[in-house]
Amino acid sequence: MRCIAERLERRVILAANIAVVGLADRANPIQSGTSLGAYFLEATLSEAGAFSGSQYASGASGVSTAQPYNQQVTYLPDGKFTLSGASERDYDRELGGQVSSDAGLRAGWFYGFDSGLGDLDPSDSQSIDLAYAIERASTSSLSDISGTWMITWHGWNHGTSTVGDAANGTLTVSGSSFSLVGTYPSYGSDRSFSGTLTARTNGKFTAKVDGFSSDVAWFYLDKTKQVVIAGVVAESAAGGGVFVAIRQGANPTVQAVAGRYQLVTGMDYRGNEVDRFGDAGLVDLKPDGTGLYQSDVTGSSAELQWTLSGRVITVMGIYRGEQIALQLAASSSGDFALPQQVTVLNGADAGTYGQTGFAIRIGEAVSPFNVSAAYSEIRSGNAMVYLSDTGGNWITLDILESAAPELASQTAKEVVTDLDTLTGNLRVTVLVGGTVAVFFFDESTGSFACANLTTLTGTGSIQRGLVTFSDAFTGAAADLYYGGLKSNGDFVLYKLEGDTGAWSARNLGTVLRAQGLAMPQFAGELTAYVTLWGALNIVGLDADGDIQAVWNHATLPDWTTNNLSESTGAPAYTGKLAVFLTSWFAMNIAGTTPDGKMVVTWWVPEFGASWVASNFTDLFSGPFLQSSSVAAYVTSWGQMTVLGLDDNGDIRAYWWAPGFSEWAIANLNEAVVSDRRHSLHGMLTTQFTGMDEINIYGQKASGDDIRYTWDPSEPWDAENLSLIAEPW
Repeated sequence: MRCIAERLERRVILAANIAVVGLADRANPIQSGTSLGAYFLEATLSEAGAFSGSQYASGASGVSTAQPYNQQVTYLPDGKFTLSGASERDYDRELGGQVSSDAGLRAGWFYGFDSGLGDLDPSDSQSIDLAYAIERASTSSLSDISGTWMITWHGWNHGTSTVGDAANGTLTVSGSSFSLVGTYPSYGSDRSFSGTLTARTNGKFTAKVDGFSSDVAWFYLDKTKQVVIAGVVAESAAGGGVFVAIRQGANPTVQAVAGRYQLVTGMDYRGNEVDRFGDAGLVDLKPDGTGLYQSDVTGSSAELQWTLSGRVITVMGIYRGEQIALQLAASSSGDFALPQQVTVLNGADAGTYGQTGFAIRIGEAVSPFNVSAAYSEIRSGNAMVYLSDTGGNWITLDILESAAPELASQTAKEVVTDLDTLTGNLRVTVLVGGTVAVFFFDESTGSFACANLTTLTGTGSIQRGLVTFSDAFTGAAADLYYGGLKSNGDFVLYKLEGDTGAWSARNLGTVLRAQGLAMPQFAGELTAYVTLWGALNIVGLDADGDIQAVWNHATLPDWTTNNLSESTGAPAYTGKLAVFLTSWFAMNIAGTTPDGKMVVTWWVPEFGASWVASNFTDLFSGPFLQSSSVAAYVTSWGQMTVLGLDDNGDIRAYWWAPGFSEWAIANLNEAVVSDRRHSLHGMLTTQFTGMDEINIYGQKASGDDIRYTWDPSEPWDAENLSLIAEPW
């Protein structure tokens, strides 16, 4: 099963003891104007995101005394986090790496750069902050840190033309003695330290470096005892360094190394300039030697080729217009890798440069998944999702268990799938407990990111009536809407601004009452739609079977409401409504009477403010339908279809296409070969894709999920998704 969601696993960091060792750039007040310095944080991180403890800084006489440290961590839907607070200093933007890997909590990183920069700017001496973070071991001794470790190191030397350079090498610990040897690729020179370690508490060790009189190095061991982060500080402002280390063991295999990593890379400092080869993002190394890099800093991506020789991974690709080869040292398990050096193979920057950083494996390699069809349903309180690629291969997953385990213990009540195959956009929305959770699918990585709308807006307690809609059918700037009913019947509408990415929530009951209008009391399921002229509509039935509409348009002061059954003389409806719109601006709302007759309440611009109700069953001698099964779709060639299940569980369709003089009736079950026919019950879901494919989804009494499908090149067919779909 693929791990498909990159996110912070809060369950493993609640009240965790965190250590952070980082570099501060020259603008950071803790260095008082010097170009570089190390800082140390010893803090706890709470479920609410409170990150508090003590901060220490490098200085002329070693490490400073403790200073209070308080920041607020904001967890983002895509699994990253940001830091904010009074002590933020010059961190104008932060990107947080996952603190969990395939094997559980490991370590992570912070990566920041100053505002006003769309990119890391080689000419800006104040553009980089880099830190490593771990959850500290609860107990530790010298034996826990003994052995040989691979390191990536950033050292600096004030007062020379070279402010700092990245190195790689080894750390060897034997008893209380340690030695550290690093090579600077840019110069081919080495630097080494040796000294003695003293074990403190919670994975902390202090070190006395030979030749200095006081403790000038702090080491931190993570809870798995596979990662060390450390800072070495000289007794003057002349030099020091920070590093991250992973255990050196047997050479890993290609199978162990292949996977997805969160990667951050630092770089050499040249004078007061930052070398350009530093970034942060997702690296996907596939077993066949290909891969993909997605930058969190620039938003760009690049295709990769990679090889493994011994424990060295060499990743090659075009990065910011130049052919580069990045070398990383991998752990035996493949859980971690350390950037060692980067070689620019051609151009003005040709040469080899030192790199420092950290890569954390967060899951198996994922091939791009081009979604061609999608369906979701509630099964025993679980939100199950089916996805098909363009080759017709189906996979299935429990979306809460896979992408939001913090919600998985609660009962899923309703689920809605929105798929636009023209843009590749897929969203799965789940009403779980009183929370609306939206899962955004990334085809390039095969991952879901969860947005918890209660957390994001502070508004929740939704009980039923889940709907979703967009104010545009395509386009990256479309506003997205989600909503549902509270226990008192008020409708809460969530909005994601397409231009800004900001979330908001409004109680439409409050909005209507402020205008002297009553909030309709919906008795059943709701349906939402957006007209071609941008009117937003939410419709459903009240207890009398009337169609109630809550709607808004740019020409109105705010949301308003109408009873669409009052003027049409429509009979009382029951069950579910289905809406289908046309290119000639017709709005059609279909439903059934208590005795199963199909009635459509419809409007075209020529009607003005009036609506008409037409009884399709009587007009066309059509079938009677189960009230909960009504669904509809419109094709790209203008075919309108409204359908449902008859008493035998067959799909019966009323349909019309341009050139028809009246509506036709079809039994879609009879259009399928006999051994692939299924008797269905309950609700139907329709989906017309951008590839002119018609999909109708439903369930058998046994609970099996069935898809009926048609496209211009093939007749109607049916398949049992429960039998053919593979676990994700």
